[in-house]
Amino acid sequence: MNRSTKLVALLILVMTFEIPATNLLTGDIPPLAIKNGHLDGICIDLTKEIFARTEIPLTVTFLPWARAIKRLNTEKNLLICPLTRNERRETLYQWILPVFNYKLVAITNNPNIPVNEPVMKTLAGCALRESPAGKKLKSMNLKKSFLLGKEDQCFKMLHSGRVDLVVAHGISTALYSYKINNFDANEIITLIEFELKSIYLAGSKDSFSSKYVEKLTESMDSMRTDGTYSEILKKYNLQQID
Repeated sequence: MNRSTKLVALLILVMTFEIPATNLLTGDIPPLAIKNGHLDGICIDLTKEIFARTEIPLTVTFLPWARAIKRLNTEKNLLICPLTRNERRETLYQWILPVFNYKLVAITNNPNIPVNEPVMKTLAGCALRESPAGKKLKSMNLKKSFLLGKEDQCFKMLHSGRVDLVVAHGISTALYSYKINNFDANEIITLIEFELKSIYLAGSKDSFSSKYVEKLTESMDSMRTDGTYSEILKKYNLQQID
């Protein structure tokens, strides 16, 4: 297919799918989305590949997570990843396709913390603001709860002893953060394992046609079939949880 033919095909695709939005919002949530001189992470790598296979240009906008959520709530034709699907969010967004499963976990580096209510009420914890982990942390009724704009900051606080635990989006996020900060990953202990969650590529509510979603889903399916999806997970030392 020559360049002019590709251009005509792209114009037809855009017209057919009611001008699909190509702006992906994301935030610093390693290894799901990372800004380290350039943008990468499982969400960014997967979404870029999905759009490359549909030949739709994609722009990635990196924001503080709370600001990304605010834009998604107030603007049309935006995509976001990673976004955990849950009951509270179900009717607020358009859920395009699932990207990755994980379990919320409370982690610590103190092997002497017993899991019981009296002790938990004496502890300090940290989690990402405007996230399922942040909501879970608030429900734990700890003595102190820190909700920060970057999950990586929570792991730094844990390592320095400023908090006793972090509620994280999967043990892989903790391991990755410890690795990039040159901390000893052997310190990490899973204190509590919570329910299974699913991360989605999602969009502003009622912004995308069914044909557009179908096209992106077909691209993701082909990535699972040809092994590209598994290779991207392997790049970040992740394994899918079913």
